[in-house]
Amino acid sequence: LERALAAGVDDPGALEERWLALWVHADEVDARGVQARVESMLRRPAPRETRGRRERLARRVRDRLARG
Repeated sequence: LERALAAGVDDPGALEERWLALWVHADEVDARGVQARVESMLRRPAPRETRGRRERLARRVRDRLARG
């Protein structure tokens, strides 16, 4: 994620959402910072459609964190 942002990605919010979505499905994960990324993502202003997608993704990430 950081490399893509440094390369000048046009929509870092969408990239972060994709990263988190991939993280939810990963077999081995490093949970450091994931919760902070989710909370940061949810605080950013967004259209209603994007907010709904982000909230669903955040719920999936929280479930994944709870499972370990």
